[in-house]
Amino acid sequence: DHLQSERDREIALVEQFSFELPQLGLHLKADETAMKIIRAQLYIEHVLSGIVGDALIDPSAVDLNKLGFGTKLGLAIGLGILPKTLRPVVVRINDLRNEMSHSLIFSMPEMEKDRLWHLLPNELREATLDQEVQTTPEKVTLSRIFISLVIFMDVCRQRAAAFRIDRKYAAINLGRIIDK
Repeated sequence: DHLQSERDREIALVEQFSFELPQLGLHLKADETAMKIIRAQLYIEHVLSGIVGDALIDPSAVDLNKLGFGTKLGLAIGLGILPKTLRPVVVRINDLRNEMSHSLIFSMPEMEKDRLWHLLPNELREATLDQEVQTTPEKVTLSRIFISLVIFMDVCRQRAAAFRIDRKYAAINLGRIIDK
């Protein structure tokens, strides 16, 4: 059916990452800790902007660049696209980025990685562990925490966009059924 193939095409478009996945890994693995934090926060904000922009009926009505990080996060959670359990870890990463930007010499204590780990929701912690090499929480790298978080957030964005498409086609199909 033509409608089904149109729906499938639209779903396929939104189920792509909003960034290049190999590049994400390179950006968040290669640099010193300070750069990892900066880049993680940039990727997170990119995904938050995508979530909010996708949810707007008229995206031209809002300049997303003028919305602050906290506002975008609040909207993403308030719209039900991101779980509220992500707020503490996302806020902490943004706080770390802000602390870094006001310090000539930034050194993140090892306990901060543990703090970020414990701020992740349980299901994301479990998914972040590398099952193939039996990774323990103590051995999970900061890069892996950031990559898992960014990918999870973008998958939430993708699923919300796919839901909106499904809802649109459900309304079209309902009209066709009623008219039979």
